[in-house]
Amino acid sequence: MTGRPDRAPAEIAFAPDVPAGVRRAVEHAARTRPQVLKAAEPPLPTFDRNALARGLRATGFLAVGVTVLAPVSYGILIATQRHAAQLPGVGTGHTTSAGGFGVGFLCVLGALAAAGVVLSWRAARPNAQEVADAKAIGAAAGRYVLPGGLSDEAVELLYRAQRATARVLATAVHCDGLLDDQRNQVVLPAQVWELAQHLAEHSDLAGRQPEQAAGGRVVPLLKAHRAALAASLAGLERRVTVLEDYAEQAVLADRRYVELQQVEQLERSGAGVLDLLARTAADDLAVAEVEGMTVQAAVLAEAFTTALQQAKDAAVVAMPAKSA
Repeated sequence: MTGRPDRAPAEIAFAPDVPAGVRRAVEHAARTRPQVLKAAEPPLPTFDRNALARGLRATGFLAVGVTVLAPVSYGILIATQRHAAQLPGVGTGHTTSAGGFGVGFLCVLGALAAAGVVLSWRAARPNAQEVADAKAIGAAAGRYVLPGGLSDEAVELLYRAQRATARVLATAVHCDGLLDDQRNQVVLPAQVWELAQHLAEHSDLAGRQPEQAAGGRVVPLLKAHRAALAASLAGLERRVTVLEDYAEQAVLADRRYVELQQVEQLERSGAGVLDLLARTAADDLAVAEVEGMTVQAAVLAEAFTTALQQAKDAAVVAMPAKSA
């Protein structure tokens, strides 16, 4: 399914139980060989006869070139030896080595041919990693959703859900276990995967409907079909909105959490500041300002507690507990 060039940069949605190695294989194939992922059964890499033929042809051309240059090289060698034989103190023994030129040439030619055949064979043989990746992709069929197969509206919702989930998981309140980190790591990816499946189904159904009614009898059916799809998409958008609300509350609690940590750090050093002020300047106003840090910390702690509770309440809405 094609879309606008400015579509949201959504990532591939995976089922939560898909291993990391399989995810990397699918993502690599999406970048390098996207047609493999579109096939019902991704083909396994096979022995590339064309690559072997290309390699053997190149080896043949190289052998022909060496053979053509051989007489020239031999002529140069003979001329050099004759010239050397005419020099004082140089015997004819040097010229007898020219007879070994043919043997040496055949050895070089044979080595080049053998190397060419071996390299061509290795280039044509399927890479073990590619075979393993293809098998992994085939085994993961139906366990991932490609953004390229979604409609523009669907890929936008998927991107928003992925972004909201990433924002929650990146907060310090999540990383420090203040927002039920285990539940976030399990439920949020599961919700994004479920959403992706619904969006894929919606996109498939939307892509099948005709753009225009062929006759008057089709008009009401087409309108009802489009209305049902619009209602379905609106319901999915509400789920995304709830996730985004949760992310906003988590980020707000995170800001209060960081502020509280900074104030507590300043409060811990307040005693030293107060002592320094008492020893350097008996200024009641300055002392009162430093002592007021404790009150400020208490106020901020209360604000953080409120923000954290609001984030937890939003989590209940975004990730309702399923009854046993």
